[in-house]
Amino acid sequence: MKEERRVAIKVRHKFLEGICVFRGSFLEDLMLSKGDVVSKFLADSVKEEVVESNFGYGSLMREV
Repeated sequence: MKEERRVAIKVRHKFLEGICVFRGSFLEDLMLSKGDVVSKFLADSVKEEVVESNFGYGSLMREV
């Protein structure tokens, strides 16, 4: 069975930041913060499996 890659996407809306971690087409993890959500991401073990992101972790996310 082929292992699906994990992609992290950072979003912001007004005062709230979030990072969504997807495994294939499934949302695997969601982190929310009013402050620095990247610090929460870096403290989480899921970061070890993320290969692409839109905020500088791993490879730059390619357009789909």
